Amino acid sequence: MQQSVREASGTAPRRLVVMRHAKAEHSASTDHARALADRGLGDAVAAGRWMRDHGIEPDAALVSDALRTQQTWTQVAAGAGWDEDVAV
Repeated sequence: MQQSVREASGTAPRRLVVMRHAKAEHSASTDHARALADRGLGDAVAAGRWMRDHGIEPDAALVSDALRTQQTWTQVAAGAGWDEDVAV
């Protein structure tokens, strides 16, 4: 019988989560300045709750400095109950 990665190493396997920003407004003064739409704000909170409920918690988060990605991270972290300062 084969051992799982967790059993063989004694630690949980690593997990990489790649996310796209939530639903954003169609336009702004620049693409970089596009904010999340109301739907995107709620969807990002829901995504954070889903990750929390499934035991997904980041050690670090790499987040673009575009407004919509910063807002997405803030809402995901709020929904999950994480400290949003893990973003680097």
